[in-house]
Amino acid sequence: MPVDRIDEVSIHRLDRFDGLAVQEVFDGLSPDSRFARYHTGTPVLPSGSMSLLGRVDGGDVAALAARDRGGSAIGLVWLIRTAEHDGELAIEVVDSWHRRGVGTRLLGAAEEAARAIGIGRLRADLLATNLAAVRLIGNTAPHATITREGPELVFEWEPRRRRPLRGSARPPPARGPNIRSYQMLKTRAGDALLRRVPAGAVPSDRGVATLGSS
Repeated sequence: MPVDRIDEVSIHRLDRFDGLAVQEVFDGLSPDSRFARYHTGTPVLPSGSMSLLGRVDGGDVAALAARDRGGSAIGLVWLIRTAEHDGELAIEVVDSWHRRGVGTRLLGAAEEAARAIGIGRLRADLLATNLAAVRLIGNTAPHATITREGPELVFEWEPRRRRPLRGSARPPPARGPNIRSYQMLKTRAGDALLRRVPAGAVPSDRGVATLGSS
């Protein structure tokens, strides 16, 4: 059976009647991914997710889904306005599509949506052990700042406009996180965790519930 490619993945806005897409993504998460996303190994979709979907209005709450070529939902990102120009992100991608670029596509689309509705600063929180999400935000928003709040790492950044590629030109290689530096950051207590991540040590994410993997 042919394997779907990332260029066959499409991004769609959800409305309050798209509960099936939210359930599809949840069903595609492993217990570990569910824990990373919701901070608990819940076997059923939390009722708060459907409640949040009911608040989708495209202004204060927005949701975007990634779909494969067959139309199945394989990823989801929530964008929630928390102040006039501030917002939070929460993202999840089904396990079978991890490390294939879906999270990057969703975050890029969420940044575009944030700019369109006047959100100029994004925040994402996740468990410090969620290294997949660390890499995702590290590659997508290397300019993010990081602080620590208990077991979570908090990332804040300004969504930047992405320049379209011209001709055959390729973008410079993404500057991913230096995992060794990150591990030192994660285990070091005190003031070092409250400073900006040095170049090469890089960031990550959560949202109104928490972030999952890329």
